[in-house]
Amino acid sequence: MAMPADAEGLKAAIFGGGPGPVKTRKPVVALLFPFGLIFAVAVLTAILGFISPYLILIGNLLFLGVALLVVVQLYKMVKELLDFTGSGNFAAWHMFIPIYQYLILWLKVPEEVRLAKQRAGVNPPESKGIVLYVFLFVYALASDLNEIAAGLGGGGGGMPAMAGGAPAPMMGAAPGAAPPMGGPPPGGGFGGPPPGGAPPPGGGFGGPPPGGGGFGGPPPGGAPPPGGGYGGPPPGGGYG
Repeated sequence: MAMPADAEGLKAAIFGGGPGPVKTRKPVVALLFPFGLIFAVAVLTAILGFISPYLILIGNLLFLGVALLVVVQLYKMVKELLDFTGSGNFAAWHMFIPIYQYLILWLKVPEEVRLAKQRAGVNPPESKGIVLYVFLFVYALASDLNEIAAGLGGGGGGMPAMAGGAPAPMMGAAPGAAPPMGGPPPGGGFGGPPPGGAPPPGGGFGGPPPGGGGFGGPPPGGAPPPGGGYGGPPPGGGYG
């Protein structure tokens, strides 16, 4: 049975969500949710105690459930970090060893965060600091995991290059398409000679027609019309 969207969002905010190896969380929600549960269980336990002293046992069981939830939350975050780095400096279950757990949570985990940020390309790679890890461990680690996930999911700006160093085609253009419009046609500039460079037969562009004569000159062959030149008397005599 699928969970409601709100429940899925709350689960992702506390325990992490996303497709990458390092999940994203909402640090404030991940920090305050256990405290909210503890407060709610304390109020419920007090109410049950007024009804019957035996019902306080139910409240104690609820407190145990909240404690297990916090343990699962911490273990999942640390295990996620160690799986990404793969350093093998310590195991996630070491955080449950008395006394030694403080060395793990306050010193070893920030060192592992720094290594993970370096591999993810996060700059600067420093963790949130020992103060936050001592007093607000869940918030500090959740914030650092978000930065690592952002470093893995981000990338350089600009258009990607194709194989061989050529730039990628323009958006919407098919591979191998011609250059964008605005340039001269193949073979030369606008108004220039056609491909091959030769003018049309008989002259240049805008020159006299074939035959060598000028405009209004003799027709092809060079001979004037019968009876005289251009503008002369008609055949057989003068004008009038």
